[in-house]
Order: sequence, then structure tokens, then C-alpha cells
Amino acid sequence: MDNVSRGVVGIITNNSYLNGITHRKMRAELLKEFDEIYVLNLHGNSRIGETAPDGSPDQNVFDIQQGVGITLFVKTGEKDNDEEGKVYYADLYGSRSEKYRFLAHNDITTIDLKELNYREFDSEFSRTRWGLSLIHISEPTRPLYISYAVFCLK
Repeated sequence: MDNVSRGVVGIITNNSYLNGITHRKMRAELLKEFDEIYVLNLHGNSRIGETAPDGSPDQNVFDIQQGVGITLFVKTGEKDNDEEGKVYYADLYGSRSEKYRFLAHNDITTIDLKELNYREFDSEFSRTRWGLSLIHISEPTRPLYISYAVFCLK
């Protein structure tokens, strides 16, 4: 990407790099390389028994155990080389069908992605469940939750 001044890379990946301790350098490099990073964390990690914030089941969108996320890496060409990019983030919890429904009816302009100040990361926060705020999306039979987390570098 060094030779590209503008563009977008969209990927669906394992979500462990979002808060994994061993991924600190990777996150730092991504923030140097890209002007904006948009992350929709789909969670669904059955290895750790991940659940929605209300305790209800959280399913993966694929038939795998590891949680996943959708990320857009954007280069606008407007960021200075010594600046770090901005991170916009949202969590999506719920059943597989609820997540499919949400994804089918939303896009980057309608998802409530929050800009994160990753420099204000607090070590206490890393021991808590993901989330700065919790928004309940009402649904007649089962709730779907979205919350926000810190993209930490330290």
C-alpha cells in the first residue's frame, strides 16, 4: 500500500487482531498506513463462549469457532505521513439470522460507527466486557445489541 495514495481495502477476517496483545504492532502499522479504518465486529467466538451483553447467545455468521469482523481500510491521500488514522467501530451481537438481517439492511452510511480515541485506552477497560455504550435494537422476539470498544495500541 506504500505506493498507493488513495483506495479502499475491504476484508472479512478473524477478529482477534482488534484487541489481542500480540497484535499491538499490527494495529499501530494499520493506523500509520490508512487514513480511516471502519470496523464492524461481528463477534461470535464460540471458543470463549462469547455471549451478547445481556447474556443471550451470540452466534457466528460462519460455521467456524473464531469470531469475525468486517473491516474497511481507507486511504484518502489527505493524512500526513506522521499522523495516525481514525478508527470507527461498532460491535454486532445476536443470532446468525439477526446478523444477516442487519447486514442486508445496513451499510457504512447507516451503521452507527463511533470514532474511537485509542490513545485514551485505560488498562482497567481491557479487563471489562467490550463496550463504551450499549444500544438496544428492538425486535419483537429477540434483542440484538450493538456496543463500542477501544482499538488499543498500548
